[in-house]
Amino acid sequence: MRRKGGRSKSKDDDDEFHGSKGASGSAASRASGNRDDVGVEEEEEVARCEGATTASAAALYDQFTWEVHDLSKITEEYVYSDIFSIGGYHWRLLMYPRGNNNKSKALSVYLCVPDFQNLDPGWSRLAHFTLAVVNQKEATKTHSCDGSNKFRKREHDWGFQSLMELSKLHDATNGFLVEDKIVLQAKVQVVSHLYMPMSAQYRKELCQRHYKCALRFYFEEFLEEKLEEFEEFWEDNSDEFLEFWTDLAPPRRAQLLHVARDILLRKIRGRLFSEKHVDCNLALDVLYNAAEELRLQADGSSVAVAKTGGGAASGALFGVELYIVTGDVVMTDNGDFPDALQQARRETLRIVKETLAIKKKNPSDPVESDDMKVQKLEEIGRRMFHVFAMELVFNEHLLSAYREKIARVRQEELIREEEDEKRRDGERKAAKREKKAKKKAQKAQHKQDDKPSETLELSNENSPQTKPLPPPDDVPTRGLSATVSQTADKQPKPKAPSEVKPRVDGRDSREAKEQDRAGVASGHGSGSGCSGTGRGSGAGSGSGGGPGALSVAG
Repeated sequence: MRRKGGRSKSKDDDDEFHGSKGASGSAASRASGNRDDVGVEEEEEVARCEGATTASAAALYDQFTWEVHDLSKITEEYVYSDIFSIGGYHWRLLMYPRGNNNKSKALSVYLCVPDFQNLDPGWSRLAHFTLAVVNQKEATKTHSCDGSNKFRKREHDWGFQSLMELSKLHDATNGFLVEDKIVLQAKVQVVSHLYMPMSAQYRKELCQRHYKCALRFYFEEFLEEKLEEFEEFWEDNSDEFLEFWTDLAPPRRAQLLHVARDILLRKIRGRLFSEKHVDCNLALDVLYNAAEELRLQADGSSVAVAKTGGGAASGALFGVELYIVTGDVVMTDNGDFPDALQQARRETLRIVKETLAIKKKNPSDPVESDDMKVQKLEEIGRRMFHVFAMELVFNEHLLSAYREKIARVRQEELIREEEDEKRRDGERKAAKREKKAKKKAQKAQHKQDDKPSETLELSNENSPQTKPLPPPDDVPTRGLSATVSQTADKQPKPKAPSEVKPRVDGRDSREAKEQDRAGVASGHGSGSGCSGTGRGSGAGSGSGGGPGALSVAG
């Protein structure tokens, strides 16, 4: 028994936001409202674009109409349509006449893969589709919802739980239910690979509802963001980058001004793809279409010029042309690539804004037809493809090379600074060693100069001299020995002990001898004097007026 479920309509599903008028989801297992790992996924696959043109995509597109009679008499919970074939695959529609949820109160319709039980493991098929309730009174008021899904064995149906409110459907004045009959329509575009452009019919179908949303949310926002980023970069790095660009040799420039086509398409998809918003499929489609046109214009040498709408016959956009050479998108060098990129951004943004600003002011003004919208969108898509290619080359090739050069220059500067610091440190150490050696030499010289005086002093010490008399106990000895040694020659020799007569006062001869020795006085310093008592009635005096001169009177 099929479980009831489905993703309820949210604010993000509003037509003004992304053009979808109903919520998409699996009929079997969407009660939680989440789309777990289902839908168009970003895959790492090589673009197999050769031969997958808009013309060949027409073979993968078709539509199926299902007339449901006696709607009010259907008692089953859900009913299936007949099986039909589009793009080489079998499909069928699944309808819940009273809704796939008791609370939804809306008609639920899904695109399904029949006999999914018999599918091989790993089977999958990507498809964009439109499910509609046809207005039987006025076809232009047909109610449509667009979706996209990668169908698999376990995710074999996808569609809209709330394709149309039941109250609106059963109102006879609206023209959807006529004589108890409704008409459901499915338009399916099978996608053979991620980068295949849509058929012209399905592109026109999507332009009716997603034209301005694709321009506003995917092209205008991208260009404004890149302009702002570039201006911030250019303000701080313009001089250094221009010097880098000018110094590049022509072969090196040519090497940088190219990008692999598959990588470019993958980068574009990664930048713009949004699983929840169907209008991204239209934005991506016109970019894939521009890439395919570029390839198809290749001649026998596999070289082609892109028709970018830049005004020149060669398709140059501000002097930069695009070519396809053996799977690479190659750009010509106009001499000022950064300026050309910035002008391409500004001019394309101006065209996008002017297109978005077109409004019908008066009822008599001509209505912009779907064909005009398609032509305008394809022209902008060519310009945007050109801008995307230039952006990728600038960001991933030129900026990378520029930053490598800046890093290399800074590394060389750091190496030079380290070498200079080592040199200065060596000079400082050498100067310190030299100063130390000089001081050592001066010290040695001083020692050499002092050697004669030391020798003389030693010789004087070794010469025979009269020992000075010891001073008496009560006389200071400061400077006495030096004074006595200087005046030794002037001092009379003491008499032999036998010649010394004892004093009258009865002291012994030894004591008298001591008194005779104490009779010598000396002066020192700044004129200090010393006096003592001589033998008998003789008086001795000394005065200091020189370096210790001594006079003795007996």
